[in-house]
This record gives sequence, structure tokens and C-alpha cells, in this order.
Amino acid sequence: MATTAASAGGDVTGVLAKLDVARAAIATAKDTEAQAVVAFKAVPDATDRKAVFAAAKALAHTAKTSLDEARTSLRSAIMALKVVVNGLAPVTP
Repeated sequence: MATTAASAGGDVTGVLAKLDVARAAIATAKDTEAQAVVAFKAVPDATDRKAVFAAAKALAHTAKTSLDEARTSLRSAIMALKVVVNGLAPVTP
């Protein structure tokens, strides 16, 4: 939709930047989530299970925080795109 708004003359550079931030946060969340899975699987065999579990839990929390960032950036991009679209001149057939 951003490309459609851009082709109609709208400035979507801010929207695209926010989408890039959201994509980066999602990639970070996926990577951190994979690390957390490995850490949780290591808990049963660890000598200090409590410490390993705490570390895995911290990784899971970091992944959740990254997903929250992505959601916030995505919502912000949607609102910015709405402003751009509303500012475009109506198209007459």
C-alpha cells in the first residue's frame, strides 16, 4: 500500500523507515527466541539448573520485548501511512 501511495505522489519515506525498524525487531526476536529455545532445552542437563533457567527466561523476555517493539513500529507505520493517504488528492475516474 505504501508503494501505491508513493506512486500517487505521497511521501512515504517515514513509513518505509518505520517498516524497516519493525522488520529488524522481528528478525531480532526470531534470533533471540531461537537462542531461548536452545537455552531452555539445556536446563535438564545443566549442573546449575536455576541459573540456566534464569538465563533462558531472560532471553525469552528479550524476544518478547523485540516483538513489542515491532508491533509498536508497525502500528506507527500504519498510522503514518494513513496520514499520507488522507493527504493525497482524490482520484477522479
